[in-house]
Amino acid sequence: MPVRKSALVALLLGAALLRTWSLEVSQDRLKLVLHQGIGRFSLYLDGAALFVDQDPRTSGLALLLDNRVYKLGDNTEFRESVESLPGGARFTWTSRRVTVTESFAFQSQAAVSLSVTITNHTEGGLNTGLRLLLDTYLGETGFPHFRTDREREINGELSFGTDNMPAYWLSRPSRPPEAPGLQVFLRGGGVTTPDRVVLANWKRLNESPWQYETSPARNFSDLPYSINDSAVCHYYEPILLPAGASRTFDILLSGIGGGEAPAATAAPSPDSPRELGIQGDLRVLNSVLQQLALKLDSRSPFSEEELRLMEQILADLKKRLERYGD
Repeated sequence: MPVRKSALVALLLGAALLRTWSLEVSQDRLKLVLHQGIGRFSLYLDGAALFVDQDPRTSGLALLLDNRVYKLGDNTEFRESVESLPGGARFTWTSRRVTVTESFAFQSQAAVSLSVTITNHTEGGLNTGLRLLLDTYLGETGFPHFRTDREREINGELSFGTDNMPAYWLSRPSRPPEAPGLQVFLRGGGVTTPDRVVLANWKRLNESPWQYETSPARNFSDLPYSINDSAVCHYYEPILLPAGASRTFDILLSGIGGGEAPAATAAPSPDSPRELGIQGDLRVLNSVLQQLALKLDSRSPFSEEELRLMEQILADLKKRLERYGD
């Protein structure tokens, strides 16, 4: 994403301030940064940003709640908290009506899962939907902007629905060969398939209240404001969430280093979203068991906070296990 010249100073100052209020967790080749106070995250593979990190606010989640859109991290109706977890981290946003959690778990040396859960605390039903906007840039440095398992080159606006959803999209230049890439899976075990995926200019997507209609005549430039500036938006359309019920969305992001090919997703395999999710959850469970064993050996009592955290982790793992099925 090219820097908007009129906001250069503000972006640089803002980025410097944001980094002083960040939670960083790392595993193998990945580093995950949760930017406290703005509800955004950055992801790095071998030190390279997998989407724009100059101003993390250009990516993020938006919640559709009874026809009103809330950008999580930007809205004062939600109280935000951040915590480190075994094998990952979590954002939690709490309002009078709902709680939204965005949990991150490392799944392999180069993959991390996002599990977003919306819980209705009201005594009636709520229409809830979710949108994930990622401000990509890797394909902007050397075309094509995007690829999928079906399309070899995407250099203009395009959208996919449930009837033609590819297995994944990839943001990575063709050259140089050592350039990193970001692969995001769209279907397969352990992944919630979006209702719609839109590839378009970042500014157009960012300023769209909710849905965005693509046009084959438009490329990824929006003169004179945003040139050669692509982004991806996942849409999970609103459904009625009953009182006390929860709705969860599972997303899998994977980094690709130089010389590495995109992972296939056609069938469950060691590289599939389902298997990666199971492997990551087992690592989290093993970490909890190790911490439990150390605590028992020390014969020191558990604090209420430690018990609450372990109960929450086990509850999250149980929900994920139920979604894996047989």
